[in-house]
Amino acid sequence: MPSEAARAYARAMPGLYTKAPPAQADAPRWTVWGAAYGGRSTVDGNAAVGSHDLDSRAWGIAAGADYRLSTGTLLGFALAGGETKWATGGLGSGSSDVFQAGLYGSHRYGPGFVSAALAYAWHDATTTRSVTIAGPETLEGRFHPQVFAARLETGWRFGGPTLGFTPYAAGQVQALRMPGFSETATFGAGNFALSYADETVTVPRSELGAWADTRFLTGSGELILRGRAAWAHDFKTDRSLTPTFQALPGGSFVVTGATADADLALVSAAAEWRIGPGMAVIAKVDGELGETSRTLAGTGTLRVTW
Repeated sequence: MPSEAARAYARAMPGLYTKAPPAQADAPRWTVWGAAYGGRSTVDGNAAVGSHDLDSRAWGIAAGADYRLSTGTLLGFALAGGETKWATGGLGSGSSDVFQAGLYGSHRYGPGFVSAALAYAWHDATTTRSVTIAGPETLEGRFHPQVFAARLETGWRFGGPTLGFTPYAAGQVQALRMPGFSETATFGAGNFALSYADETVTVPRSELGAWADTRFLTGSGELILRGRAAWAHDFKTDRSLTPTFQALPGGSFVVTGATADADLALVSAAAEWRIGPGMAVIAKVDGELGETSRTLAGTGTLRVTW
């Protein structure tokens, strides 16, 4: 159509010839991620109560997916598998294969947020103990502990797009269910084999601290750096059990394990590299430091969003 005629029709019939607004692409809603983690923890024993140093290590892989219900609300799930190993100064050791599953969600309202998580873990644990009182014996225990956990966290971010400071507060609780089990002798007579009654231990924790973040544009994407300093308080740090000699019914006694600190300093450092649209690589280091206990862990994550 000649341009003059087109303009004439447009003036006469604007409803037909008004250009429609461009269709907007759907905002990214799905994210999948995979991660690998590893860490080590040490707790000093106390000779006065007869406890020995504890050295434990953990590693594994995790994967999950989350869906953005709206601009500020996200829900997701995660699955993980790994292994832990621990030792108590040559007196005994153990290992555990673990399967974990969790649900998590977060809601943002302006600069504020509230997040929650529920988790479950199933362990296939084995302990080994050596006794030389009346000839060498090697005693082994096999059992399946379960852990249920919940966490609630809220915070408020101050600052602008390139530099921010986020104070936060969190509370969490873990319930460890230890089933009853009995040791068996893999070497020797087994005269000192022990039995343990089932027990459930509930461990609440509070956290109070802050995150700081900054970001840069680079030639290969956006780089986000984050750091955390916080204080955590564990309301139950007792590590004691009451085993019974199998060969001496009623012969029970109390064993006190290495006790972790109730108050801990939490430190974290993380770097997130957003390579391009919908893809990010994250590296993170976490530490828990106390007077007698120390934990250091690292996580590497790949996230893909569409």
